Amino acid sequence: MKRTVGKRGTVFMGGEFLDDHTVVGRALAVIEAVVACGPNATLADLARLTGIPKPTALRIANDLVHRRLLRRTPNGYALGPELSRLGETASLQRDFDRYLPVLEELHAAHGGVAWLTAGRELAKVQPVGMVCDDGLEGIARAGWPAPGSAAMLINTAGGHLALAHQSDLLERVARNGMAPSTPHSLREVSQLYASVGRARQEGFAVESEQSARGWTCAAALLPARADKRAVVGVTIPVGRANARELIRSVLRALEAIVADIAPPGK
Repeated sequence: MKRTVGKRGTVFMGGEFLDDHTVVGRALAVIEAVVACGPNATLADLARLTGIPKPTALRIANDLVHRRLLRRTPNGYALGPELSRLGETASLQRDFDRYLPVLEELHAAHGGVAWLTAGRELAKVQPVGMVCDDGLEGIARAGWPAPGSAAMLINTAGGHLALAHQSDLLERVARNGMAPSTPHSLREVSQLYASVGRARQEGFAVESEQSARGWTCAAALLPARADKRAVVGVTIPVGRANARELIRSVLRALEAIVADIAPPGK
Protein backbone atom coordinates (compact mmCIF):
# COMPACT_ATOMS: atom_id res chain seq x y z
CA MET A 1 0.00 0.00 0.00
CA LYS A 2 1.36 3.37 -0.98
CA ARG A 3 2.19 5.86 1.78
CA THR A 4 2.16 9.60 1.10
CA VAL A 5 2.84 12.46 3.45
CA GLY A 6 0.21 15.18 3.40
CA LYS A 7 0.12 18.74 4.66
CA ARG A 8 1.41 19.27 8.21
CA GLY A 9 3.23 15.94 8.05
CA THR A 10 0.06 13.83 8.18
CA VAL A 11 0.64 10.33 6.82
CA PHE A 12 -2.09 8.93 4.57
CA MET A 13 -2.34 5.32 3.54
CA GLY A 14 -3.09 5.02 -0.16
CA GLY A 15 -6.78 4.35 -0.76
CA GLU A 16 -7.97 5.45 2.68
CA PHE A 17 -9.86 8.41 1.28
CA LEU A 18 -10.22 7.30 -2.31
CA ASP A 19 -13.38 8.11 -4.27
CA ASP A 20 -15.80 5.14 -4.26
CA HIS A 21 -18.26 7.05 -6.48
CA THR A 22 -21.16 6.76 -4.00
CA VAL A 23 -22.94 9.76 -2.49
CA VAL A 24 -22.34 8.70 1.11
CA GLY A 25 -18.82 7.46 0.46
CA ARG A 26 -17.78 10.70 -1.18
CA ALA A 27 -19.24 12.81 1.64
CA LEU A 28 -17.44 10.70 4.26
CA ALA A 29 -14.21 10.85 2.27
CA VAL A 30 -14.35 14.66 2.24
CA ILE A 31 -15.05 14.79 5.98
CA GLU A 32 -12.21 12.35 6.68
CA ALA A 33 -9.88 14.44 4.56
CA VAL A 34 -10.75 17.53 6.62
CA VAL A 35 -10.10 15.51 9.79
CA ALA A 36 -6.69 14.52 8.48
CA CYS A 37 -5.73 18.02 7.37
CA GLY A 38 -7.12 19.90 10.32
CA PRO A 39 -8.67 23.39 10.11
CA ASN A 40 -8.23 25.30 6.86
CA ALA A 41 -8.21 22.21 4.64
CA THR A 42 -8.19 23.63 1.12
CA LEU A 43 -10.18 22.44 -1.87
CA ALA A 44 -6.90 21.28 -3.39
CA ASP A 45 -6.27 19.18 -0.26
CA LEU A 46 -9.71 17.58 -0.49
CA ALA A 47 -9.34 16.75 -4.17
CA ARG A 48 -5.81 15.43 -3.74
CA LEU A 49 -6.59 13.19 -0.76
CA THR A 50 -9.90 11.81 -2.01
CA GLY A 51 -9.28 11.63 -5.74
CA ILE A 52 -12.59 13.42 -6.28
CA PRO A 53 -12.45 16.04 -9.06
CA LYS A 54 -12.25 19.59 -7.74
CA PRO A 55 -15.67 20.75 -9.02
CA THR A 56 -17.35 17.74 -7.41
CA ALA A 57 -15.34 18.09 -4.19
CA LEU A 58 -16.37 21.76 -4.03
CA ARG A 59 -20.06 20.89 -4.45
CA ILE A 60 -19.86 18.18 -1.76
CA ALA A 61 -17.94 20.40 0.67
CA ASN A 62 -20.37 23.28 0.24
CA ASP A 63 -23.35 20.96 0.74
CA LEU A 64 -21.73 19.70 3.96
CA VAL A 65 -21.27 23.31 5.05
CA HIS A 66 -24.97 23.92 4.40
CA ARG A 67 -25.76 20.92 6.62
CA ARG A 68 -23.32 22.24 9.27
CA LEU A 69 -21.17 19.10 9.04
CA LEU A 70 -18.33 21.33 7.83
CA ARG A 71 -17.76 25.06 8.20
CA ARG A 72 -15.90 27.56 6.09
CA THR A 73 -12.69 29.06 7.43
CA PRO A 74 -10.61 31.95 6.05
CA ASN A 75 -8.53 29.52 4.02
CA GLY A 76 -10.67 26.45 3.52
CA TYR A 77 -12.81 24.04 5.54
CA ALA A 78 -13.00 22.71 9.09
CA LEU A 79 -15.29 20.33 10.94
CA GLY A 80 -18.73 21.77 11.65
CA PRO A 81 -20.87 22.03 14.79
CA GLU A 82 -23.31 19.34 13.69
CA LEU A 83 -20.52 16.76 13.85
CA SER A 84 -19.82 17.84 17.43
CA ARG A 85 -23.50 17.45 18.30
CA LEU A 86 -23.69 14.01 16.70
CA GLY A 87 -20.52 12.90 18.48
CA GLU A 88 -21.83 14.10 21.82
CA THR A 89 -25.15 12.36 21.22
CA ALA A 90 -23.43 9.09 20.35
CA SER A 91 -21.35 9.31 23.53
CA LEU A 92 -24.43 10.05 25.64
CA GLN A 93 -26.33 7.16 24.09
CA ARG A 94 -23.50 4.80 25.00
CA ASP A 95 -23.57 6.10 28.57
CA PHE A 96 -27.34 5.88 29.05
CA ASP A 97 -28.55 3.04 26.80
CA ARG A 98 -28.47 0.57 29.67
CA TYR A 99 -31.48 2.39 31.15
CA LEU A 100 -33.76 1.32 28.32
CA PRO A 101 -35.45 -1.28 30.58
CA VAL A 102 -36.34 1.54 33.00
CA LEU A 103 -37.97 3.46 30.16
CA GLU A 104 -39.80 0.33 29.04
CA GLU A 105 -41.23 -0.07 32.53
CA LEU A 106 -42.22 3.59 32.67
CA HIS A 107 -43.91 3.28 29.29
CA ALA A 108 -45.73 0.11 30.37
CA ALA A 109 -47.32 2.03 33.23
CA HIS A 110 -48.96 4.76 31.12
CA GLY A 111 -48.09 4.37 27.44
CA GLY A 112 -47.38 7.58 25.55
CA VAL A 113 -43.69 8.44 25.37
CA ALA A 114 -41.18 7.54 28.08
CA TRP A 115 -37.93 9.41 27.51
CA LEU A 116 -34.48 10.19 28.80
CA THR A 117 -32.59 13.30 27.76
CA ALA A 118 -28.99 14.19 28.55
CA GLY A 119 -26.29 16.70 27.68
CA ARG A 120 -23.62 19.01 29.01
CA GLU A 121 -26.06 21.89 29.44
CA LEU A 122 -29.30 21.11 31.22
CA ALA A 123 -31.18 23.65 29.11
CA LYS A 124 -30.10 21.89 25.91
CA VAL A 125 -30.38 18.24 26.82
CA GLN A 126 -31.31 16.07 23.85
CA PRO A 127 -33.10 12.70 23.55
CA VAL A 128 -30.80 9.75 24.20
CA GLY A 129 -33.43 7.10 24.93
CA MET A 130 -37.12 6.76 24.14
CA VAL A 131 -39.93 4.18 24.25
CA CYS A 132 -43.26 5.15 22.72
CA ASP A 133 -46.62 3.87 21.51
CA ASP A 134 -46.86 2.69 17.92
CA GLY A 135 -47.58 5.63 15.67
CA LEU A 136 -46.07 8.21 18.01
CA GLU A 137 -42.51 8.04 16.71
CA GLY A 138 -42.84 11.20 14.63
CA ILE A 139 -44.31 13.23 17.49
CA ALA A 140 -41.78 11.79 19.93
CA ARG A 141 -38.85 12.86 17.72
CA ALA A 142 -40.03 16.19 16.39
CA GLY A 143 -43.27 17.19 18.05
CA TRP A 144 -41.87 19.10 21.01
CA PRO A 145 -40.11 22.47 21.33
CA ALA A 146 -36.44 22.56 20.38
CA PRO A 147 -33.95 22.11 23.26
CA GLY A 148 -32.92 25.47 24.70
CA SER A 149 -35.75 27.40 23.03
CA ALA A 150 -37.96 29.79 24.99
CA ALA A 151 -40.95 27.54 24.33
CA MET A 152 -39.10 24.54 25.77
CA LEU A 153 -37.85 26.38 28.85
CA ILE A 154 -41.13 28.11 29.70
CA ASN A 155 -43.72 25.50 28.74
CA THR A 156 -42.25 22.06 29.48
CA ALA A 157 -41.52 20.12 32.66
CA GLY A 158 -37.94 19.57 31.54
CA GLY A 159 -37.56 23.27 30.86
CA HIS A 160 -38.67 24.17 34.37
CA LEU A 161 -36.10 21.75 35.79
CA ALA A 162 -33.43 23.46 33.70
CA LEU A 163 -34.48 26.92 34.87
CA ALA A 164 -34.60 25.68 38.48
CA HIS A 165 -30.87 24.95 38.37
CA GLN A 166 -29.72 27.91 36.26
CA SER A 167 -30.84 31.08 38.00
CA ASP A 168 -29.08 33.30 35.47
CA LEU A 169 -30.95 31.60 32.65
CA LEU A 170 -34.24 32.02 34.51
CA GLU A 171 -33.62 35.75 34.86
CA ARG A 172 -32.76 36.07 31.18
CA VAL A 173 -35.84 34.12 30.09
CA ALA A 174 -38.07 36.19 32.38
CA ARG A 175 -36.67 39.45 30.98
CA ASN A 176 -37.46 38.35 27.44
CA GLY A 177 -41.11 37.73 28.25
CA MET A 178 -43.38 34.71 28.08
CA ALA A 179 -43.80 32.51 25.01
CA PRO A 180 -47.18 30.78 25.30
CA SER A 181 -47.70 27.77 23.04
CA THR A 182 -51.30 26.87 23.95
CA PRO A 183 -54.23 28.43 25.83
CA HIS A 184 -52.97 26.53 28.90
CA SER A 185 -49.42 27.91 28.79
CA LEU A 186 -48.17 30.12 31.61
CA ARG A 187 -48.87 33.76 30.84
CA GLU A 188 -47.28 35.63 33.74
CA VAL A 189 -43.66 35.72 34.85
CA SER A 190 -44.89 35.26 38.44
CA GLN A 191 -46.43 31.93 37.40
CA LEU A 192 -43.15 30.86 35.86
CA TYR A 193 -41.19 31.75 39.00
CA ALA A 194 -43.67 29.81 41.14
CA SER A 195 -43.49 26.70 38.96
CA VAL A 196 -39.69 26.83 38.73
CA GLY A 197 -39.50 27.31 42.51
CA ARG A 198 -41.52 24.13 43.05
CA ALA A 199 -39.29 22.24 40.62
CA ARG A 200 -36.19 23.45 42.46
CA GLN A 201 -37.57 22.33 45.80
CA GLU A 202 -39.03 18.98 44.72
CA GLY A 203 -36.63 17.84 42.00
CA PHE A 204 -39.45 17.08 39.58
CA ALA A 205 -41.96 19.03 37.49
CA VAL A 206 -45.30 18.37 35.82
CA GLU A 207 -47.29 20.26 33.20
CA SER A 208 -50.56 19.65 31.37
CA GLU A 209 -51.21 21.07 27.87
CA GLN A 210 -48.81 23.95 28.47
CA SER A 211 -46.51 22.81 25.66
CA ALA A 212 -48.92 20.96 23.35
CA ARG A 213 -52.67 20.55 23.36
CA GLY A 214 -53.83 17.14 24.49
CA TRP A 215 -50.57 16.17 26.21
CA THR A 216 -49.37 16.12 29.79
CA CYS A 217 -45.84 15.49 31.03
CA ALA A 218 -43.88 14.78 34.20
CA ALA A 219 -40.08 14.81 34.51
CA ALA A 220 -37.39 14.43 37.16
CA LEU A 221 -33.76 15.54 37.28
CA LEU A 222 -31.08 12.88 37.69
CA PRO A 223 -28.00 13.54 39.83
CA ALA A 224 -25.16 15.13 37.86
CA ARG A 225 -22.64 12.70 36.34
CA ALA A 226 -19.30 14.40 35.77
CA ASP A 227 -20.10 17.03 33.14
CA LYS A 228 -23.38 15.39 32.09
CA ARG A 229 -26.91 16.28 33.19
CA ALA A 230 -29.96 14.13 32.49
CA VAL A 231 -33.73 14.21 32.88
CA VAL A 232 -36.14 11.26 32.81
CA GLY A 233 -39.80 11.80 31.99
CA VAL A 234 -43.03 10.59 30.45
CA THR A 235 -45.44 12.39 28.12
CA ILE A 236 -48.94 10.98 27.67
CA PRO A 237 -52.34 11.98 26.30
CA VAL A 238 -54.38 14.06 28.74
CA GLY A 239 -56.73 11.97 30.85
CA ARG A 240 -54.72 8.75 30.77
CA ALA A 241 -53.36 9.34 34.30
CA ASN A 242 -53.50 12.12 36.86
CA ALA A 243 -50.52 14.22 37.92
CA ARG A 244 -49.91 12.27 41.11
CA GLU A 245 -49.78 8.95 39.26
CA LEU A 246 -47.40 10.36 36.67
CA ILE A 247 -45.08 11.78 39.30
CA ARG A 248 -45.00 8.48 41.22
CA SER A 249 -44.07 6.59 38.05
CA VAL A 250 -41.35 9.07 37.09
CA LEU A 251 -39.87 9.01 40.59
CA ARG A 252 -39.76 5.19 40.49
CA ALA A 253 -37.83 5.45 37.23
CA LEU A 254 -35.54 8.03 38.81
CA GLU A 255 -34.87 5.77 41.80
CA ALA A 256 -34.06 2.81 39.54
CA ILE A 257 -31.50 4.83 37.59
CA VAL A 258 -29.99 6.39 40.72
CA ALA A 259 -29.65 2.92 42.29
CA ASP A 260 -27.64 1.84 39.26
CA ILE A 261 -25.47 4.96 39.29
CA ALA A 262 -24.70 4.70 43.01
CA PRO A 263 -25.36 1.17 44.35
CA PRO A 264 -26.19 0.91 48.09
CA GLY A 265 -23.11 1.07 50.33
CA LYS A 266 -20.97 2.88 47.77
